[in-house]
Amino acid sequence: MLAIVHRWAGDDETAKELYQYALNVSESKITILSNYHYLLTLNEEVEAAHHVKSQLLALEDTSPYGWYLMGKEALNEGDHHSAEIYLKKFLKNTPYYHRAYFDLAKAQHAQGESAAARNSLSQAISFAEQPESQRLYQAKLTWLNQ
Repeated sequence: MLAIVHRWAGDDETAKELYQYALNVSESKITILSNYHYLLTLNEEVEAAHHVKSQLLALEDTSPYGWYLMGKEALNEGDHHSAEIYLKKFLKNTPYYHRAYFDLAKAQHAQGESAAARNSLSQAISFAEQPESQRLYQAKLTWLNQ
């Protein structure tokens, strides 16, 4: 949080030092790496941002909800490859959440992975309990099959 406050105050150098310190002492690195990547991207430090993004994509963390939020954010930003990775990490630990399969299907479809998208939609249908969700996923699956 202190790094974010320094970023907001315009003290990016101290923010970077705090992110690096936090990465050395924290067990959960998802939020730290994500925020650090954001700072580096804002500062147009492309190579450093790419390095941090690579660390984030390779990270294994059993706390699933950070992955879901990052997957949704990547999907909204049009970064479908990262969204797919984050959502798969989420589903590895929370395989029953139907909405994540739907989001995964969107990322896969955007990358031209139609078979994988159909499979993800089938998974979404199987885990959805509400008829409205099942109908939505079935309609999308029918559209993909055309």
